[in-house]
Amino acid sequence: MTTQTSQKNELFEARLLVHLLKTEVVKNDYDVLAAILSQKTGKNVTARNIFYMVKGESYAKKWLILALLELSLKSSWMPSSIADWENLIWTITGKKQPVQGGDNSGIFEKLAEMADKNCQYFEQNFELVVYGR
Repeated sequence: MTTQTSQKNELFEARLLVHLLKTEVVKNDYDVLAAILSQKTGKNVTARNIFYMVKGESYAKKWLILALLELSLKSSWMPSSIADWENLIWTITGKKQPVQGGDNSGIFEKLAEMADKNCQYFEQNFELVVYGR
């Protein structure tokens, strides 16, 4: 997942990490976030790994970006740009594809499942961000 978003040219994983670092549980503590991610994934994630990803000097593997996405969605992160939606679709499907057009209901269902929220929550955000409605 090396796609950069349009917001400050940050990598998608960096955007998710920055969001998680600002949450009440993590409180900008890289060690706490590393422990949470290690527990969630069952793999060794270090504060150093996180530091370099936030700086955009390292990339997340798919297993890590899925964990970041799930934790971010559960902590109220929502896509705020078309680039975010492109990265979400790429992360979930494994395919780079345009955001507009096509049936995204499967994406909304997967996001709802990951976030423990209703599909309509994501459909409405998609319509607002992509089409401005």
